[in-house]
Amino acid sequence: HENLKLFITHGGLMGTQEAIVYKVPMVGLPIFSDQHTNIQSCASKKIAIALTFNELTADILTNAVKTVINDPIYKHNIEKMSDLFLDRPMSAIDTAVYWIEYTARHPKVLKSPAMELKWWQLYLLDVYGFILACLLIALFIVKKTLRFIWNCLLSLRKTEHPAELKKKKKKKN
Repeated sequence: HENLKLFITHGGLMGTQEAIVYKVPMVGLPIFSDQHTNIQSCASKKIAIALTFNELTADILTNAVKTVINDPIYKHNIEKMSDLFLDRPMSAIDTAVYWIEYTARHPKVLKSPAMELKWWQLYLLDVYGFILACLLIALFIVKKTLRFIWNCLLSLRKTEHPAELKKKKKKKN
């Protein structure tokens, strides 16, 4: 709407693009995924203020809204961003027509390289097999090392010190 002065958004890509197209500065409350990045990018360009739900209070939201509405830098920057965004060499329809004709002229351009892979490569069985082999080798080495240490401990236990042998001989006599 032409009377819209501010857009409070979660920061989704479509909403931020629409705000840019219609030259409306934003207050962003990102929730998840790319929304944090989108709002931080807009805030760095001074076309939005980024808030977080963890620190959100009525005063913080009110101050953010007042700042965006009353500070002319936000409106100026969003207008400049909109002009840059909408300045295209071709219209959206012409761009779509170009790429449709391009793919018609070059039918293999959209062919996935995965079509050339063997089934076991496509499902990454070679990678999983290599990882499994590495794990089994590591497990084998650990098992052999532990067995060696255990055998060393047992052999130390079985061999008696000379002092202990003298004590046993004295007890027998």
